[in-house]
Amino acid sequence: MENIDYSDLSREFITNHQMTELCIIKDNIDYYFKVNLKVNSKQAVVFSNGAADRKKSELPIFMRSTWAEEINSNTIFLDDRTIHDSRLMIGWGIGRKEVHYLKEIGIIVEKILECLGIQNEDTYYYGSSAGGMMSMMLAIKHKGSTAVVNNPQMIPNNYAEGKPLNFIRNNFFKEYSKDEFLDNFKDRISVPYVIINENYLPRTLYILNRLSEGDFKDQYLPFTKSLSEAGIDTSNIQYLIYSNQKLGHNPLPKNRTINLINAILADTLL
Repeated sequence: MENIDYSDLSREFITNHQMTELCIIKDNIDYYFKVNLKVNSKQAVVFSNGAADRKKSELPIFMRSTWAEEINSNTIFLDDRTIHDSRLMIGWGIGRKEVHYLKEIGIIVEKILECLGIQNEDTYYYGSSAGGMMSMMLAIKHKGSTAVVNNPQMIPNNYAEGKPLNFIRNNFFKEYSKDEFLDNFKDRISVPYVIINENYLPRTLYILNRLSEGDFKDQYLPFTKSLSEAGIDTSNIQYLIYSNQKLGHNPLPKNRTINLINAILADTLL
């Protein structure tokens, strides 16, 4: 593990510590990253975590970091600090009352990309499930970037009857009732709200298993309905719909996902 203050980040430091666990301190809070560099690439794919199996993995967790060599670009892997200091498996980057961790993570990612000379238009955020939600949020804030999401939780309160989100509230936002929490922090827990509020939808590939009932009925349908009712221009979003009862909420298999990402990087898809 290598520690560095956000203000001290540099191309030299990142280059010398690739695929090392990086602890980047910003405003006295520690955030964790892994970076893998490709010599001739001016693109980057940023990976967000889905639900973590806390019995199998110790924090920090960098899901899919073993994919780094198979992705035809630089890669950055994010740990969600929300689940630290708790038994949480899923956090959506919500953070704590005073700090929206995902917002801070996004600022750090943009600084890393700036150090590497990677442009917004050459940045791609990938994630599935909770990681899909975080990737959408990051791409909305990082104007010009692209989101690639598989069965994302666009509205976390609709996931598992709202129980995981309520667990976060009970642990870290105790002073708020459920309704107060959902209202006061909707900029952290509703992708359609953020899109509508900013009147901005990033270029997006939304990958959806039509036969995953929760992802279709509780996420896709209310997401698309919200954007339609708000009059949002959705020409920037493409849908890749598949039907696989066996996969359910699980994302597409590794090889197909990597092939999709590499096709997008090569500009043969999207």
